[in-house]
Parts: sequence; structure tokens; C-alpha cells
Amino acid sequence: MHTRRFAALLIGVWICMMGCMTFVATENFLGVERLIKGGDPEAQKIVMSLPAGQGRQLLRYQAGEINRYFFEAYGFAQITLAVLVAGVLLFATTGNRVTTIFSGVLILITLFEYFFLTKELASLGQQLAFHPNDLMQTKFHDLHTAFGWTEAVKGILLMLVGAKLLIKREYRHSGNRRSNSLDHEPVATYR
Repeated sequence: MHTRRFAALLIGVWICMMGCMTFVATENFLGVERLIKGGDPEAQKIVMSLPAGQGRQLLRYQAGEINRYFFEAYGFAQITLAVLVAGVLLFATTGNRVTTIFSGVLILITLFEYFFLTKELASLGQQLAFHPNDLMQTKFHDLHTAFGWTEAVKGILLMLVGAKLLIKREYRHSGNRRSNSLDHEPVATYR
């Protein structure tokens, strides 16, 4: 498989994974409300048998734990993809400066997101489930907003690199020298 196509495939997988994680994280918490308001009657009976608000609290804690697990796995997968994409792009674009810089920025953003934002959000989410306070909720909201922005920046960078791979060809100088022609002739490469 050509390296440019493989790089484009990896970028597409990464962008799809980002969309799936957004959907899963949102739906886990919305599922709690769906269950409480109109879920299976037997499940509603169990939730309502708990003291006021504790059923919702327990279900939201469970949704948070599922999200924590998925986001830790997602972070590890993103780090792997970031390194793999950077390596493939190095060969696919013959060391193009812009794609190399974008690859480095993607790796740094992914590492920051995983080791700082994801870990901090998971810790705060666990604390907030049973011991909510305004200061922690504000910090959680701020971190969640930062996570959203880093995802948006990553998505934009990935789309730019993907577009560059699909649109622009890389050129290199031909090693053949002919007596009555230009010394350097652009040759399209399709790696």
C-alpha cells in the first residue's frame, strides 16, 4: 500500500474515532435520564426504590466510570495513532516541513490531552459523583471545555494534513541528466 494512502487511511480512522467518542460520551449520560424518565418499568422500579436522587446519582456515577474507561483507552489509541501517523507522514511527504510540524503538534496535543486533561477529568468526575461542590464543578467544566478545544484543534489539523495528502503531490528531482534538457525535472511521486 502506498504510504500516502496509508497515511490518509490512518487520519480517516482517527477522525472517525474522535466522532465516535463524542457520541459515546454524550449518550452515556443522556442514557441515565432516558432510563429514569421512560426506561424499562422494572429498572425504573429499582431506581425509584432508592432514596431521593440516589438512583440518578448512582447511574451517573456508572456512566462516568464507563466514560473514564473509554477515554483512557481512547487516549492510548490516539497516542499510538499520533506516532504512527507522524512516522508514515515522514515517508509519505518526503519530509515536508509543514506536515512534519503538524505531526509534532498532533503528538504534543495528544500527550497533553491524555496525561493531563483525561486523567484530571477522570479524577474530578469520580469525586463529583458523591461529593459535589461548586469549585470542583467549575474546574471540571473548565477542563471539559479545554478537552473539547483540543479535540477541535486536533480535528482541524488532521483534516488539513488529510487534504494536503489528497490534493498536493510531492515532487523530487530526477537523477537522470540529459544533455539538452533541464537539469532538474519535477517527477510526481505516488508513495
